[in-house]
Formats: sequence, C-alpha cells, structure tokens
Amino acid sequence: MSALLTSPAPAASRVSVVDDVADTGAGGLHCVEALREAGHEVVGVFAPRTAAKASPMRSHALV
Repeated sequence: MSALLTSPAPAASRVSVVDDVADTGAGGLHCVEALREAGHEVVGVFAPRTAAKASPMRSHALV
C-alpha cells in the first residue's frame, strides 16, 4: 500500500486520487481500492487527460 502513496496520509483521511492520464481507468481504480482498504475515504478522482477508451471508473461511481 505505501508504495502507491507519494506522501502517506494520516489514518482515516479524506483523499483525492490524481492520475496523470486515464487510459482505461484501471490505475486510478486500483489506487482507490487500495486507499479504501487502508481505511481512507476517497472524495474524488481527477485525470487531466483521458484516452478515448471507456473508463471503468464510471461504472464504480467514482467520477
């Protein structure tokens, strides 16, 4: 889990995920799942650039 975080957040933090490019959304979804498993509340997902492929994040009500 700590390998996914650029700076560890205190326990039970409200956090946002920033993904540089969302091709399929799998990377962002993986991060969201890991953060939730660690007890954090994910309040947003942001990807400034997206590819033309459908994002699985939409089917998980994350965006």
